[in-house]
Amino acid sequence: MNKHLFCVIGLLLALLLSCQEEEKPAPLLPLAEFNTSQSDSLANLLIEFENKSTNASSFIWDFGDGQSSTQKSPKHRYEQGGVYTVRLTALNKDGSDVMTRTVRVADVPLADFSFVRFDSLDTASRAPVEVIFKNLSVNADRYFWDFGDGHTSSQGHPIHRYEQGGTYTVSLAAYKGGRVHRTERSIAIREAQPMPFSAFEIIGGGCVAPCELSFVNNSKNASTYVWDFGDGTSSEVKEPSKRYAKGGFYTITLKATGAGGTDISTRSVNVIPRPVAKFIYTGGDCKAPCIVKFINLSENGEEYFWNFGDGTSSTDKEPECRYAKAGLYTVTLTVRAAGVSAETTQRIKIAE
Repeated sequence: MNKHLFCVIGLLLALLLSCQEEEKPAPLLPLAEFNTSQSDSLANLLIEFENKSTNASSFIWDFGDGQSSTQKSPKHRYEQGGVYTVRLTALNKDGSDVMTRTVRVADVPLADFSFVRFDSLDTASRAPVEVIFKNLSVNADRYFWDFGDGHTSSQGHPIHRYEQGGTYTVSLAAYKGGRVHRTERSIAIREAQPMPFSAFEIIGGGCVAPCELSFVNNSKNASTYVWDFGDGTSSEVKEPSKRYAKGGFYTITLKATGAGGTDISTRSVNVIPRPVAKFIYTGGDCKAPCIVKFINLSENGEEYFWNFGDGTSSTDKEPECRYAKAGLYTVTLTVRAAGVSAETTQRIKIAE
């Protein structure tokens, strides 16, 4: 009886284990599948990969150019043309599946450029201004630039001068074989400012030192001024005056600066040195009648007047006088220049 009971229990256990094995689910394997946005693409353009796999929890992409990704539906840029085999591995806990597709990438031009101005790196420069264009295109052997102001170029890295302000659309077309790619950018050029014009007049030139000159500023389109008076002094007053202590030939410079730039003008002025009267004589202390000769040592003179003290005179520069009688004579020399005079005297003794 006990033996029979054990048999029944064993049979029940076997049936129970058999039912449990039948209830275990079968493995659910992944199925890899994908599409591309285009089968024939262009180099340097993104290709989108649409993942249509089922029963997968992770993915490994091999794009065939040494690059990979673990995203579900990645985008990939092929830098060079060619034929690439794309491999997708779809995985889950029960296993993996692989799918491959061929992608053809054409090696075509890609137009791109940047620019910089000669005068500044600000966002906007003032006309006229020269702009340097740097060509960043790839896979191209010919170029055509349209600068947006009616001028064009076929150079690789052109320099273009914008004469007037405005916003210009610059277009670059890059060619290779029968293919072309175009791109464009805007450049803002501010309106040109008028160039300053430096000019002035001198009032009081030709005076005898020390004397003061004044300056009339006739400059245009300027806001600041720098004067150089030619004697080591300067001023930033719009219309200054200047006192010259010594005579000489001076070159005055005016630098006028405004929003449009700087202009410089120069004029010269002659400041006449003040005359100095001076002389010596030979033959003095002679016995009358005798002749005395006068040596003129004056400075900066233009005219001379001699009074020999005996009632005679002369306008020669270096005269001589015949004294007929003995006596003590006062000789006066007057020197004139530009309406200014200087005078000196000496006494001469004539013996009997």
